Amino acid sequence: MPSGDILVPIERIPSSWTKSGKITLKLLPHDQPPNQEKKDLEALLAARDACAGFASRTQQRRKSLAGRRKNEGDVGKRAFVYRLAEGWIFLTGKRPGRSYNSRRNPFLRFVEAAWKDAGLSSEQDFSRALDATLKRLAIYDHWFSGLAQQGPAWK
Repeated sequence: MPSGDILVPIERIPSSWTKSGKITLKLLPHDQPPNQEKKDLEALLAARDACAGFASRTQQRRKSLAGRRKNEGDVGKRAFVYRLAEGWIFLTGKRPGRSYNSRRNPFLRFVEAAWKDAGLSSEQDFSRALDATLKRLAIYDHWFSGLAQQGPAWK
């Protein structure tokens, strides 16, 4: 502790002043009642419990809001990927792959080539658009066989 923070100088007293050689020293302000420490402790514990309850409710609220939040991402990119997925299903009879790695997923290579062919910036991440497309296709699972046989409505 810095010496400037000590209000009372510390002096050792000779052990001959006490039989055990130990001294107990309690410092209380003159106007503070003797049981004030207990009241202060109870107030601190109540404040701690209130803060813990607040933190718990805040965490629950954050989770409930996060569950409702729907970040749609780039809507144009999602529509682009979805239409290409319809064409992919018609041409190959298979769903697009789930891998987000364009080296492993031929559908993503197809999307990137179409994106470049459209004259748009070449370095794009289509993982979120692919994920949204696959979720949408899963909803219309009964429609898959018709799409594979007859093709999309826009053909």
